[in-house]
Amino acid sequence: MTVARIFSVARAQLAEMSEAGIRVTPGDPVIADHDSFILVADRPTLHLPDGTVAAVRLTMALSRVDDALLIEQMQMSVPAPNEDVIHQTLTV
Repeated sequence: MTVARIFSVARAQLAEMSEAGIRVTPGDPVIADHDSFILVADRPTLHLPDGTVAAVRLTMALSRVDDALLIEQMQMSVPAPNEDVIHQTLTV
């Protein structure tokens, strides 16, 4: 899968979730700042329109490039298939 396709899928999935009324609130992130490299771990909460909530795992690795942060790696998951958690199929 190309980088362009990955970004296209990510944008589509975020739009689909937003349109369905799904939102995410942060947990208590742990951030390790090592000068030009930053690691982030969090357990945010996924909120569904019907009031259901689900714990999410989030990790990120970022690099400082000039005055910006570049996401090198990001992973967000729930311990179940998307369809079981948000009750809809997302773009793949």
